[in-house]
Amino acid sequence: MNYICKYCVAVAVLLPPGFISEQVTAKTEKDSLTELRELVNEDHTLPRYAERYYHPLGRNAVVDALLGDPLYLPTFGNDAASALARARESESIYTLFTTAVSLTGFPRTMQVSTPVEPLPPDLARTVGDDAADVINEAWEHFLTARQLTVSALSDLTDDEKEWLRQHPDAWFMGPEKQNHDGEMAFFTTDTTVHLAIFRLAATVDINKLTDAEAHLALATDIIQKNRGLLQNINKAFSADINGIKVVIAGPGNDRHTEDADFLLDTGGDDYYINNAGGTGGTHPTCLCVDLSGNDIYEAASAVQGAGFLGTGLLADLAGDDRYEAEHHAQGAAYFGGGMLIDLAGDDFYHASHFVQGAAAFGISLLYDESGNDIYVADGFAQAASTTQGGALLLDSGGNDNFTCGGARENFWSTRLGIGQGGASGVRDYPWNNKPTFYGGVAILDDEEGNDSFYTPLFGMGGAYVLGAGIHINGGGNDHFTGGPETMGAVVHLAAGLFIKYNGDDVYNAGWGALGVAGDRGAGVFIDTAGNDKYHADGHCVGTARKPKAVGLFADLSGDDHYTFSGNSCGRFLMPADPENYPRAFFIDLGGNDTYPDKYDELMRGNDTEWIFNNRGTGIDRNTAEENSGNSAAFFSVFPVAPRINRPFFTTADPANEENYKWINRTHNRLVNSNWPKAVLPTPGAENAPSRKPVTFTESEYAQNISTYLADCMSHDYGVRRRAYEQLDLARFTGAWKGNHVEVSALLANPSEAPEERLAFAALWSEVDKTPDISRLVSDDIINDRIKSAYARKLLIRAVGKADGRAGAKMLINRLKNDKDSQCRREAAFALGKLLNVPGSREALEQATADPEAMVRISICKGLRDSDGNDILPIVKKLMRDENLYVRRAAAVTAISLADPEGVDVLLDTLKTATLDTGDNYGHNLYAVLGQYLGPELSDKLGLDSSAWLQWWNENRDNFDLRAAVQAYRERKNGDKD
Repeated sequence: MNYICKYCVAVAVLLPPGFISEQVTAKTEKDSLTELRELVNEDHTLPRYAERYYHPLGRNAVVDALLGDPLYLPTFGNDAASALARARESESIYTLFTTAVSLTGFPRTMQVSTPVEPLPPDLARTVGDDAADVINEAWEHFLTARQLTVSALSDLTDDEKEWLRQHPDAWFMGPEKQNHDGEMAFFTTDTTVHLAIFRLAATVDINKLTDAEAHLALATDIIQKNRGLLQNINKAFSADINGIKVVIAGPGNDRHTEDADFLLDTGGDDYYINNAGGTGGTHPTCLCVDLSGNDIYEAASAVQGAGFLGTGLLADLAGDDRYEAEHHAQGAAYFGGGMLIDLAGDDFYHASHFVQGAAAFGISLLYDESGNDIYVADGFAQAASTTQGGALLLDSGGNDNFTCGGARENFWSTRLGIGQGGASGVRDYPWNNKPTFYGGVAILDDEEGNDSFYTPLFGMGGAYVLGAGIHINGGGNDHFTGGPETMGAVVHLAAGLFIKYNGDDVYNAGWGALGVAGDRGAGVFIDTAGNDKYHADGHCVGTARKPKAVGLFADLSGDDHYTFSGNSCGRFLMPADPENYPRAFFIDLGGNDTYPDKYDELMRGNDTEWIFNNRGTGIDRNTAEENSGNSAAFFSVFPVAPRINRPFFTTADPANEENYKWINRTHNRLVNSNWPKAVLPTPGAENAPSRKPVTFTESEYAQNISTYLADCMSHDYGVRRRAYEQLDLARFTGAWKGNHVEVSALLANPSEAPEERLAFAALWSEVDKTPDISRLVSDDIINDRIKSAYARKLLIRAVGKADGRAGAKMLINRLKNDKDSQCRREAAFALGKLLNVPGSREALEQATADPEAMVRISICKGLRDSDGNDILPIVKKLMRDENLYVRRAAAVTAISLADPEGVDVLLDTLKTATLDTGDNYGHNLYAVLGQYLGPELSDKLGLDSSAWLQWWNENRDNFDLRAAVQAYRERKNGDKD
């Protein structure tokens, strides 16, 4: 098992300070927000997952929008806070729920109620005509919700539903909990079980489940508005209507022991040991509303408003209540929709895992309107999402205590956490050409109160691969305690946001927290006001690590105190190559702030600026600046809408103009629109066909594949995107079985084809080993018919891997003439493997003068492990390059050719610490050096550059490098056999 995040920690521990940096001790002429605006205006689009051979399933449009424009995150969070505040003011559960739905990116059609039979006449005789009319109105919405739910789940067989019931933890730990022993096993694991579950989820109509939950919210609104009338009911009523258990309980202190589908309790201190609005995995739809009283809810799992293979809602309108459960409870949603609503009282919520606003393949909402509340859970709770999940916890007032990450070890890990606005996808390792699953959207919004929060991992605006975790917090003096990747911190293609609006707050964080991003992620932390205290273990407070990550920390006013270790405040981890720098930004406006004295070469302090390697910025401005404390001015710096011009998010397809008009109308909140301003809905989702997944039988293969290939040619991006995912799903589950996907149709008319279609065709051709990819694309590339540099790059790579010799003419042409450096880079690498092709060597020699370092690096990598020393002149020239990274790459290639000078140059470059001079998943330069010089040296000398240098100085003259390299090649060839 590969504990990826543990490796990330190891990188920071092993890297010494002393990076390339410079100090700016005086203010520039620009005000701080002008400098911030310049940062925002840079291109921060995160690398699209196709570049790294990710094949994601379970797409979420909000996640795509936030990754497409990471610095849209502050706008999204600020607008989300406003939208939720307006929804609270409406005093409507339906309005609150539909707003929540829009923020998580779930399309919703809101199908109207169909005519239904009213409850039996005995109801009116028992409760009175007026009360019966109200209950029947709620009943109508309940039955509509039930019909929608049954329809949404109708393609799941009874056996499949039973398997899900018997293995509720399979998504997290596998069917036999085989992942239990690994702290990080859930995040990076064998995805076989996940793929099987996703195939089941692909048959479920989540939009219908969302609509069903909205009807339950309407039913609750009807009961809430007529609460005074219903509290006059003094007699009980029960009935079984076609297998639907209906219970109306009077004002006494009732003990509810039997499960009910539709339960209304009009008052009293009640004891619920039944399902209490939870579906239990067997009921399609359940609704439980308790009007008043200090109630106790105590049951096992899939209870208390949980939607497990169904839609459920529990609403308690008044009283000091206690909620006790195990897992998949308290508003959780798994293959369904779940809600727990508590409108008043000091409440206590306690459960184990996947609870209190947790969602996978559905949407979950826990809303507590008032009171001093206590929330306790072991993990994956309090607004936690994973694949195709939208999870929210909204708390409007009171001094609350949130704990997500208990001490019990019988579920997952004591470190698990993931909550309080935490999201996590799942990926295999290595992930190349294997499924990776989105992490959904999780939002915690605590409006006011002096609160405390604790979670050990991926929480409070933390997220992991393809998830979005958001924590929004209003007024109050709050205390936050978290571990790694918390408080606006993420890793691996994820988005995290933490916003605290007011109050004197205390932040105690672990490693990699407080506005930190790692490995193609975006992490943002914002505190608008108050005298705050920040403490973190390391690599924290506005920093970034690994390729293209974007980390932002901002404190807008107050006398703040900082203590930390490791990279911080705009200082970042240097990348492994010059193309993959992260971006880190720290800004503190106003107040008299304190920092650790002389922690490193950067002199942080009041009214000071510092710059780290031109990609890390730190700004501290005193109270004299007019922008201090001006949160409106701060948020105005960020884009009002996501600036998306990349594939997989949207497309420049001219035929899709009407779709863009629809997006713009929706985005700007047309009258009666349910989409808040901040949300960009899935383009074309309203027109996407409702297709079942590919049937995985040999006989139906051709028909299904041809259907989805045809969908790939649609003018509607929503249709195309679904087709791509279905084709990937077919491959992952073995439907290809030796067949090939015919990509030629996808490559037709390349000058007019959407960029993402060409990109997917390139990826599939690599996976499917399309034999004639060179013939299909070379002429179009040479004649500049493929305008997208991104698609062109992927196609050049595909040609180089498939049969570079057939495409050599095109590769030479691109290396010499392509205006895009990444295209030249791919061509250079491929040509390094084609030295016997006429013109290749000359093109590579000419390219050693290419202005882009990555092209020169790719020449070195392409030539690595080549036969013969006749290419050494090229390599030796690049070992003298002015760029550190080029010299390093050339040195490794020289070692692979048994040139001792390569060891000298490589050891010299190791004096500069970068990502790959630390552990880095085991993929580091010391390990590479050990490959050629001998694995036993890696075991002996480890990551100690001085030890390696001493060894080489002592053994250089007597060491047979050529024999060592030959031994490496024999080991390598033996591994292939």
